[in-house]
Amino acid sequence: MLQTRLDNTMLVVLLGDALFFFTSLWLALVVRHTAIPLSSFYVEHVFHFIVLFGVWVIIFYIAGLYDRELLSIRRSIADTLLTAQAVGAVLAVLLFYFIPWFTLTPKTTLALFLIIFSFAVFFWRRLIIHTLRPPLQEVILIGHDAQFEQVCATHNYYGYILKQKVAWKDVKKVASLNPAALVFVNYGDPEFSRNSKAVHDLLFLGFHLYDLREIKERIFGMVNLQEIDYEWFVKKISKPNRSYLFTKRLIDITAGILLLLVLIILMPFIVLAQLIEEQKIDLFFNHARVGNLRKKFVIHKLRTMSIKDTNTWSTENHKHVTRVGKVLRAFRVDELPQGINLIRGDLSLVGPRAIFEKEQLEMEKHQPYYHLRLYTKPGITGWAQIKQKHAPSNPEEATARLAYDLYYIQNQSPVMDILIILKTIKTVLLKLGVR
Repeated sequence: MLQTRLDNTMLVVLLGDALFFFTSLWLALVVRHTAIPLSSFYVEHVFHFIVLFGVWVIIFYIAGLYDRELLSIRRSIADTLLTAQAVGAVLAVLLFYFIPWFTLTPKTTLALFLIIFSFAVFFWRRLIIHTLRPPLQEVILIGHDAQFEQVCATHNYYGYILKQKVAWKDVKKVASLNPAALVFVNYGDPEFSRNSKAVHDLLFLGFHLYDLREIKERIFGMVNLQEIDYEWFVKKISKPNRSYLFTKRLIDITAGILLLLVLIILMPFIVLAQLIEEQKIDLFFNHARVGNLRKKFVIHKLRTMSIKDTNTWSTENHKHVTRVGKVLRAFRVDELPQGINLIRGDLSLVGPRAIFEKEQLEMEKHQPYYHLRLYTKPGITGWAQIKQKHAPSNPEEATARLAYDLYYIQNQSPVMDILIILKTIKTVLLKLGVR
């Protein structure tokens, strides 16, 4: 698949961060000891700081400093960097002074490093934004696609600029245009089959042709539901390999245990808060959901409403959310009992959202292929959950969820799961996605 110029630029950003990180460490040692450090002495510090670099990359990713939108920002990013650096500094202190594996306790060196690296990474990001914005690639669009045209008009950080639009009846005129431009064609357009010979001839004139459908999937992170049918599913979706499934299961069990441990710690405070507000203890909400391959299971949550939620769409129940429930939802504490579902294997940490059977059946009336999202195990978080700001409250939003879910099922991998988990952390910290 065609890579946007931005993909390479983001790699440059990451490599630049690594360069400035370890250069800042070297400079900190120079300033601290007023001498060029011996290679063995520097390597000893690198050995410990390399873990810290991994932590910093995670923080930067959560903060959005590796997002493609970065290159469209013209305003100052000082606030975002300051917050990320502050979090990194706190974690650095915790690592060096509370983790036994770290034998170094570099008080002055760490302080100098934090100052130098903060300035370095700030100017590096400013340089990226103002001078290293990727050059735009010229695109010739055959046919019409309002969505892609809007992307080119407003979001040039994808690396594309629409140089010319050519109607299907004028396909042969593309031959007289710049062959260095990319040619985007919707291979699913009925006009393509009628003009395939003319499009084919462009290849022998040196033009590079790409399927616009794949480009849009990559940009928006969702499949085109107009192309979904049983043939598409059989061709596009394959069962994940065993090593991935084993690793995912191991992570699910570990996460389930951690969630339950956190729940045990918080339980006394939750009980007390509920007693104060409602003068009763009614902690859990258990309800049947539809899981992998239509298998039903009981999901466990902390109760957040004064009524039992049995409706298909949640908007009618918002007024019934208790004050304690609002806090539990804001920080996703109500999800902690699902650790039981993770350990049992009903849920995965990452996957499509588990929904009520009534909602599933209702959506299948609107979208006959809605059951395809049940091909994989549902998850506590997922691609659709981080792409949509809140849980769907109508058939249109639920249909969009299907497009995201199928994109995840088609592209699921350990790396994608990790990135989704990191984005979920950002969502929780910003308390997004809660109604």
